[in-house]
Amino acid sequence: MIKNWLILFFFKINELINANQERTEVDIKNQLICLNYLIYRFKTDPHEYMFSDEIIDRIKVRDILLTKRQSGKNVIGNLRENKILIVSSQSGYKIPCCKGDIIRFYNNYSSKIIPMIDTLGKADVVIKSATSGKINLLLDNDFELIKTVARR
Repeated sequence: MIKNWLILFFFKINELINANQERTEVDIKNQLICLNYLIYRFKTDPHEYMFSDEIIDRIKVRDILLTKRQSGKNVIGNLRENKILIVSSQSGYKIPCCKGDIIRFYNNYSSKIIPMIDTLGKADVVIKSATSGKINLLLDNDFELIKTVARR
């Protein structure tokens, strides 16, 4: 039986595809190519991940060359900004088919983000100590979120 949340994911994907089908911007076209390929791969094997090289190869057919960083930022990143859930792990990218995919995605990001936040908290202590409190960036409004998370 197909899960309700999976139906919602595909509804959101189809909504984005339909809303942008006629658009001509290169970034939008690249995102649509990626989404259609993700759907194809999901239908072929919902448990299989694909690497960024595969996305780049699909887009390259249109004579557009992307680096891995560009494909991650301009394609996957922008799709995620549009609330399309694309999970990633060390195995690559995919549309999630089960709770385990989402857990792996959270674990993948947490294993990178938490150490970075901890490092910022430690750096803040060192900087405040070295400057006798004259530099305290976490008091700035720009870093309010980091301050809240770093002091958890």
